[in-house]
Amino acid sequence: METPAQILFFANGNTAVFDKNGEQIGELQEAWDKMYVQFLGAQGFTPEQLAGIQFTMPDRRRATYSAEFNKLA
Repeated sequence: METPAQILFFANGNTAVFDKNGEQIGELQEAWDKMYVQFLGAQGFTPEQLAGIQFTMPDRRRATYSAEFNKLA
């Protein structure tokens, strides 16, 4: 797999990954907010604990935790 040349992080939690030619590498594009919740799950936090955390996006919008979306249920 080609090494990314650029990665963009968006306020809505999405990413965009590009190669050296400016072409998107779709298989490397993962929501960064989802990755962080999965990281917390790997640290031993349960879906019930995560549901009690207030997640705030960079633009101050609140994000809603979903065990199904984050594959922790």
